[in-house]
Amino acid sequence: MSLFPSTDPDAPLLPDPEPFYQGQFGTFSLTPRDRLGVWVYRLALNGAALSFALGTAIVWWGGANFAALQAASLCYGLFWGCLGIALATIHIYLIALHRLLQGFWLVGGCASLWITLRQPDPLILYVYQHPSAILGVGFTFAALTGIFFKEGFCFRRWET
Repeated sequence: MSLFPSTDPDAPLLPDPEPFYQGQFGTFSLTPRDRLGVWVYRLALNGAALSFALGTAIVWWGGANFAALQAASLCYGLFWGCLGIALATIHIYLIALHRLLQGFWLVGGCASLWITLRQPDPLILYVYQHPSAILGVGFTFAALTGIFFKEGFCFRRWET
């Protein structure tokens, strides 16, 4: 769509709201709901990235301070929530893969919650001290890895 009006006198005044595009897997169109979903998906991924970066910075500069580890654990919780929103709005048309990634996210969250409710230590410290805990919490990161592979496959861009 051009930023400038058409000079063709027979051109419609308003563009077609849902033009069709030729994609890798066939033709498609984008509805306003699709655009909103992509916007929410990208916002959620940004939230996940920012909360993960903030948690990492807190541990980096706060060290083994209990308050810093607790804050980093809260950042992980925010990361997990944002990742869940991203997985709810992501466009993965292979339903089995979509559900698998959502299941991984859920298992990782349940394991994280179980550890958080049963241990007096912050989640981050507990996982560090008990490496076997990664067998539960790690499912969250398996879901994140699935998103990376999906983005790389769909857009064929090295930076994804």
